[in-house]
Amino acid sequence: MINPNSGTPFVGYVSLTNGAIGPTNFAIFTVIGAAAYTLQSTERLVITNITVSSSDTIALLTVDSGGTTPTKFYSGYVQGSVSPHSVNIPPGVLHGIFGTLPRAIASAVSATKTIECIINGFITRS
Repeated sequence: MINPNSGTPFVGYVSLTNGAIGPTNFAIFTVIGAAAYTLQSTERLVITNITVSSSDTIALLTVDSGGTTPTKFYSGYVQGSVSPHSVNIPPGVLHGIFGTLPRAIASAVSATKTIECIINGFITRS
């Protein structure tokens, strides 16, 4: 049984640019400053927060589960003139796929601009 309120805390990060609009997997960190964490086949992410910011004028950003038939976690238009957008999710509601990192995809990113997305939550094990 997975307890969605416990597990190893993580922070995930992805930055999308003109040359790399995605799909791009999130880099997951359990210790800030250490190497990215490798998700095992018996582990999955429970996401409790998604924060999106952009320096671009406007673009559609989608965050999904990253699987072969991905589940959409977030979809919205982001723009640089708006402060970062944060969505809080109750623990246990937004589960990833075992052994699979979520990914971000932008509709487009202008030259010299970026879209950044941070996810937070827990790594649970089966």
